[in-house]
Amino acid sequence: MRPLVRSSSLLLFAISITLMVGGCQPVLTPPTPPPVSGELTSYYGPRNTPLRFLYHHQDNRGINYSDSNYYAYYTGLSTPSGSKAIDGFGPIEAYWSCDTAFKHKTALRAYVSDSLIIEYGATSGTTDQRIIIMQDSLVVGNEWTAATSYKIPDGRQVAITAHVDKHWAQLGVADTSFPDVFQISFKVTSSGIPEGDTLSEFRNGAHTEIFFAKQAGKILEFSYDPSGTLLWKDELTSVNSR
Repeated sequence: MRPLVRSSSLLLFAISITLMVGGCQPVLTPPTPPPVSGELTSYYGPRNTPLRFLYHHQDNRGINYSDSNYYAYYTGLSTPSGSKAIDGFGPIEAYWSCDTAFKHKTALRAYVSDSLIIEYGATSGTTDQRIIIMQDSLVVGNEWTAATSYKIPDGRQVAITAHVDKHWAQLGVADTSFPDVFQISFKVTSSGIPEGDTLSEFRNGAHTEIFFAKQAGKILEFSYDPSGTLLWKDELTSVNSR
């Protein structure tokens, strides 16, 4: 949900699976019985660290959009330290994303705990873009209401439901193998957004899949329109010190 955006037992298969989506070819090893995790912070990504994550954004939405690279990184607690969001959760953490020239920056405020992770968008002083990214335990099959009135760029509001789809023992992305990965999908319920609209990712039935790796955070993200056509994807390509 960028434009910026949670296990029952599984049998262990003796085959490997290759997933190909929009030119990306992450190598997936068979799912193993995942742990019931109460440590959500470790899947959201490293904090209190001078690391900078470089993502490649590939866009298939047409002439007004283009591929790009961008950085995302943690910058500490929002000021004043210990401040709370409009809904009472706190402390609030600050994250930034920017282009590789460090010119165009976008803020992200989030509440991060071992049992609940909420993103608020650029400010935690409003619930307009409040979305629950993870809650309780990461268990395949878990589902929750991520947002009831998420405001999209044109001012309309949509509802979003989250679901923990899969767990992977290993997932290869951009020549790096990440252990212990959960795939979470965020499905939109909306009305009044026609086919071909620039806001196709918010049409009724559209969904976004985000892959969260333990100790690494988001490593892969795919956004699909209601027909299953890939709109855009983000792929973690490197991690560097700031």
